[in-house]
Amino acid sequence: MSSLRGKNIVVSREREHALSFVGTLERQGAEVVGLPLIKFRHILDESAQTVLENLDRFEWLLFTSVNGVRFFFESLDQEGISHSTIQSKKIAAIGSKTEDYLKEYVPDVDFVPTTFDAEHMGPQFLEMGPESVLLVKGNLSREVLDVFFKENGVEFESVTVYETSTNREAANRLIGMESVDAWVFSSPSTIDAWMELSEDSVDVWLTKPCFCIGPTTAQRAQEVGFETVILPENYTLDELADIIVDCYERGML
Repeated sequence: MSSLRGKNIVVSREREHALSFVGTLERQGAEVVGLPLIKFRHILDESAQTVLENLDRFEWLLFTSVNGVRFFFESLDQEGISHSTIQSKKIAAIGSKTEDYLKEYVPDVDFVPTTFDAEHMGPQFLEMGPESVLLVKGNLSREVLDVFFKENGVEFESVTVYETSTNREAANRLIGMESVDAWVFSSPSTIDAWMELSEDSVDVWLTKPCFCIGPTTAQRAQEVGFETVILPENYTLDELADIIVDCYERGML
């Protein structure tokens, strides 16, 4: 018998942005609902323009998300800066999805940490001997790497190329959900948006299992009151799908 038959699982992004994840769950009988709780907008202020016009100052470009990659190259295009400008740069990526997306723009990614979170990647990245780093991020990105670089004397600068905000269009769909067996969150921002949009249903929903992509998201889930928070050993959506299936197969939930 399929371990997830009849289970309604809500994931905090569009289904088409998590096809492998959705497929794994649906093959086990789950009903998977994609609910994008946050949205992203390209931003390019004067300080970011100045940074992009002086990319020759940086040895490394470090990307922490797919959106960072997407909007960084959109910024280059908007400013009329050729992509060839970065061909001589060393490229670092947090996460396999970020690495894969980068390869649409650059031939090689020089550094990907073995553990996909900022706390663990700092020491690993330091072993590469970076002399100057441009950290590409969004407005809600955490300051973990900024602090680490400062503490370890790494010359760096941050550039913010996108803005994250609550997708209020999701409110009616969220409030209208009658049966949810588990929630899946991909970032602390999605949990904050979920709390903002949930209204009176939040107390009931906090009793449902909450699956998180990594420790930072899991910490936020615990802070808002989820009773059961589960995360994979490796912080990828594919691993998260496997842990969901495993939990139900073993009767843990």
